[in-house]
Amino acid sequence: MPLGPERPEGAPAADLAVLAAAFRGALERARAASPAGREQMLGDALAYRDEALLRAVLSAALEAGQDALLDVWAAREGRTALLTEVRALLLRTGIDPRTLAGAA
Repeated sequence: MPLGPERPEGAPAADLAVLAAAFRGALERARAASPAGREQMLGDALAYRDEALLRAVLSAALEAGQDALLDVWAAREGRTALLTEVRALLLRTGIDPRTLAGAA
């Protein structure tokens, strides 16, 4: 799942810094948004292929326990099986999913 800042392999440090800054700004907005606001942000991220915004919205949704928004992302991107598998693995291992996004 696309969580946290994007870190393309082999990207120069300056590019990684820009990607991290874009993610942090988007994450701040996503955390401050209402659940409906995050849903709108997800729609924008998918429509405009904004990777930083997508990662921020999914990270904030995970932190907030907004599972329905993760389901929306999975359905729209054809990743339902992946999300189901991740949830099953987390359940079996007892890992708190919020730790994946850095909240807990």
